[in-house]
Amino acid sequence: PAENVDPANLVSNRGMDDQGVGVGNPAALHRSVYGDGLWHTTDHPTEDPVVTFDLGQKYDLTDMVVWNEHQAGDRGVKDCTIEYSVDGIDYTALLDANSLELGNYTLTPYDDVNFSPPWAASDSIDLGTENVEARYVRMTIHSGWGDVPFGERNIVGLSEVRFYGEAMEMPLIPGDATGDNKVDDQDAKRLAKYWGATGPLDDLTMLQMGDFNGDGGIDARDAAILAAQWGYGVGSEASGTTVPEPSTGVALLLLVASLWFGRGRSRV
Repeated sequence: PAENVDPANLVSNRGMDDQGVGVGNPAALHRSVYGDGLWHTTDHPTEDPVVTFDLGQKYDLTDMVVWNEHQAGDRGVKDCTIEYSVDGIDYTALLDANSLELGNYTLTPYDDVNFSPPWAASDSIDLGTENVEARYVRMTIHSGWGDVPFGERNIVGLSEVRFYGEAMEMPLIPGDATGDNKVDDQDAKRLAKYWGATGPLDDLTMLQMGDFNGDGGIDARDAAILAAQWGYGVGSEASGTTVPEPSTGVALLLLVASLWFGRGRSRV
C-alpha cells in the first residue's frame, strides 16, 4: 500500500518498543518488518532519493540515531550525504566520514542471517563535535546494500531516525505576533493593523501579522486567541500581569464580541 512508503513513518515511532513509556530512548528496539513502521522508495527510483527532516525549530544537535531498513533483500541505505540547515535553503554537509565512497557516510546493514526482530539502532552519529545548529537535516541516498544500486527491485529505505539536542529558540506563544515572548498591547495593535488580511504584507509572515490559528486569514478567531493569552509571557519581562491600554482593551472586547456574534449567526 502507498501509505507504507510514507517518509513520515521515519519519525512516527511506530514499531519502536519504547512507545507508551517515554518515546525517545536511543537504545530502543525496532520491531516492525513490514507495514507502516518503516519507509522505502517506490520501485526503481530514477534519481538519488532525498529525505528532509524538519525538526520544527532550531536545535543544537548532539546525536543522530538511525535504524536502517531491515526488510529482506538488502534494502538498507549504504552511502549517503547528510547535511543540515537553519533555514531549509542553505545546507552544510557533515564532515566526510566516508573516505573514497559516495557521500559522507556509510550506514550499517542489518545481518540477514539473523533476520528476526527486534533490532537495535544500526548507526549513532555524533553531531556534538561539529557544533551542528539546525532545524533541517537532509539525507541524500546514493546507494543501497543490494547488488543493484538500490537493492532488490531497486528499493532502498530506512526504519526510524531520531535526533537529540537542546532547543535554541523559545517556543512560540499563541497570540505573540511581535515575537517578544509576551502577549500584550503591541500584539493587539499588530493584529488590528492587519485585520482582514488574507495574505502576507510588509515582509511579515501571517503569524507576525496576527494569524494565530494558521487558517490564512486574520479575523475574530485570532482575536479570541489573543484575548485568551493576554498577559502571558516567558521571562522576567512578562512575569507580571500586563494591563492593556484603554483603547486596546476596547478593541479586544469588540473583536471577541464579533466572534461570538458570528457563531450565533452560523447556528441559524
